[in-house]
Amino acid sequence: MKKLFLVLLCLPIIGFGQVDFIELKQEHICHMCPGLLVVQKKNLSDTLRLGSWGELPDYKLIKSSDKEYILINSDYISGGVIESCILILSTEKSNFLEIIFEKIYVSNELTYFGDIDYSYEQIIRDFKYLEIIDNYVLINVDSSIWLGSEMNEKLTLKSRGSKKLSFLLN
Repeated sequence: MKKLFLVLLCLPIIGFGQVDFIELKQEHICHMCPGLLVVQKKNLSDTLRLGSWGELPDYKLIKSSDKEYILINSDYISGGVIESCILILSTEKSNFLEIIFEKIYVSNELTYFGDIDYSYEQIIRDFKYLEIIDNYVLINVDSSIWLGSEMNEKLTLKSRGSKKLSFLLN
């Protein structure tokens, strides 16, 4: 009985400062309709409107040193081009849910050459969050360039590479 009382006494201390997420169902489902995510920390609470088709993008809580952040990876398709975004939001009381890092990039694009075979070049970029070190966000970028043709479904790899980028947090 004493152990149960001790556990119940410690629960509020363990949960102190915890960030909670609540996903809300969207009534309207359309291309431009975002998903809704309620973020709560202690007495702070707000709703993020993100994504499309009423769905939320990928998100997770990340930690660096003694701080917690919300990492969001989002994609948007428009006119055959896929734009992707990495967002990092603060969970600190002084700037709760403010964007402290944002990187938008074209992750998949096609360039047609205008010849009779409808040849094209496809560039695929994949940005992946690595970590936050000393107020810098480290991102890994994998890129590949493919050559193709509407007349021939087989793609040919032209170039592939990877690099690490470093960005200062806001």
